Amino acid sequence: MASEVYHTLGDDNKALPYAEQAFAIDSALQRPQANIRLSQKASALLGLHRYGEAENILRRIIPEFERMGDMHTMAIALNRLGMALLCQERQNEAIPYYKKAAGLFSQMGDLYNEIHSHRGLYESYWKLNPDSAKYYLDRFDLLKDSLYSHASADALSRYNAEFGNERLQQENAALTLANRRNIVIGLALIACLLLAAWLVIMHLRRRSRQQMQGLIREIEQLRANRSAQPEAEPGSTRQGAEPEPDNAEVQSADDRAFLMRVIEAVYDGMPRGEFSVETVASQVNMSVSTFRRRLLAVTGKSPKAYIQAIQMERAIQLLDDPSQPVAQIAHLCGFSETSNFSHTFKRIYGLTPTQYRDGNMD
Repeated sequence: MASEVYHTLGDDNKALPYAEQAFAIDSALQRPQANIRLSQKASALLGLHRYGEAENILRRIIPEFERMGDMHTMAIALNRLGMALLCQERQNEAIPYYKKAAGLFSQMGDLYNEIHSHRGLYESYWKLNPDSAKYYLDRFDLLKDSLYSHASADALSRYNAEFGNERLQQENAALTLANRRNIVIGLALIACLLLAAWLVIMHLRRRSRQQMQGLIREIEQLRANRSAQPEAEPGSTRQGAEPEPDNAEVQSADDRAFLMRVIEAVYDGMPRGEFSVETVASQVNMSVSTFRRRLLAVTGKSPKAYIQAIQMERAIQLLDDPSQPVAQIAHLCGFSETSNFSHTFKRIYGLTPTQYRDGNMD
């Protein structure tokens, strides 16, 4: 027992004499455990790098274990003999012993010791046949994972003692670090995607706001020109006419007349809440589909967007009068709820109606 303990602790200088003493006692008493003591002695010799001595002992006791039918102990001795030969760089000789041990351990379901066999085969084939080495390395990793998943606590403790707690701790630390790194990278990517999405949304909102404000200015110009000069026949010219709107180059007189009819219909219907697309289309003597096509062709905007621009153009006019309450202005612009009016106004101008009015008063 002392020999096994010191060998497990890596102190084979102490393990060897205890194994020799135990062998001497069991031999004198003619106990069958004598061969076990020799196996322990061989393990200590391997730990002390006295591979030739270990090999001689193992070759002597392996047939005895086979004769006694102790296949498990024999398989362990086969693994150790393979190790003794491998450490002497006699890979070709080590391979059959490791293979025989692996087969026996597989039959007995001993994952712990079978792992040693496959590791030995991997190391034996490393310089001889890389493909075979790769195969046994994969088997080694597979069995190691299986041991972690299914083996008993005792098997795990033996595995930890054999491969070193420090190595396991390093592997766990590396895995933890890798997981943390992946989490940090993932969070950084998500943050970048969210930032990019936010920037895109803000850009689209800003562009939409600018387009709506430009449309409102066009409506203001149309109404200003209509108020400043008498109605002219389509295609006619007038002396002393006021400057045309900025989009006059793409809008004919007929188009501008059509837009003024739309604006007037919306103005007329807003206080009563009667300015839907269907209602305005009826007011300009068009079907809804024809009205949509005509307005889109002239302005590039949908009827809904154009009507909302008219509402906001009207709101700007009314807000210039400080005597008008915001709630009354909301009603006159066709909003049944003041909150909806404020929300729409802020979306387009970036300010609430009250803030806009206060800014203009300043």
